[in-house]
Amino acid sequence: MIKIAVAATAAALGLAYLALTKPRPPNVCGSPCGLPVTSPRVKLRHAKCRVLYSAAAEETPSLHRVANSNTKTKESSGEPSKFICAICFDEKPMPDRFKYSECNHIFCVPCMTKYAATQMHQNILKIICPNPNCSSELKPIHFQTSLPLEVIDRWETVRCESLIAESQKTYCPFKDCSVLLVDDGGEVVTSAECPSCHRLFCAQCRVPWHGMMTCQEYQNSKRS
Repeated sequence: MIKIAVAATAAALGLAYLALTKPRPPNVCGSPCGLPVTSPRVKLRHAKCRVLYSAAAEETPSLHRVANSNTKTKESSGEPSKFICAICFDEKPMPDRFKYSECNHIFCVPCMTKYAATQMHQNILKIICPNPNCSSELKPIHFQTSLPLEVIDRWETVRCESLIAESQKTYCPFKDCSVLLVDDGGEVVTSAECPSCHRLFCAQCRVPWHGMMTCQEYQNSKRS
């Protein structure tokens, strides 16, 4: 059985923040990540995400289009209409083939779908070809017709967030929100409003807004 390679990447929170006194209504990123776009800096980030997604779409047709077009070519040339999956080693019909242009390794759609879903469940950010000697990266576009939409969305969200330096990241402190916020590179501000849930929080203490208390007074009250 082929050994499945795992590339794990740890995520850490930065000390950054995005302070918005009058947040604009959120727009939605043009890629499948679906994250809100609420500032020029966030738009820049999502522009990168959108370029990344568009490039993948241009390079790789959808999974079933690849399989069907290749199957017709094989049949017209008299070549076999079946293949052996390199993961389960079962003989499969060509329409079940998962094969993309970045490498020549051939697997079946069900095995690759399970593989990608397992990697995402383990919070692996960069998913590579299951062949232990291959480093080709798999992208959400390769699975758009086989993985559930919520899995694709989560995968694309992680890829978008990975484009932002860790030192520029923080998250809304409210547990029912936790949206990613990005430092806009401006002045140091304590009181900030989350552009997603519109609640105030302290950007320095990274907690819900502590009212008239200074940050030092708040920290002292936590110790007592």
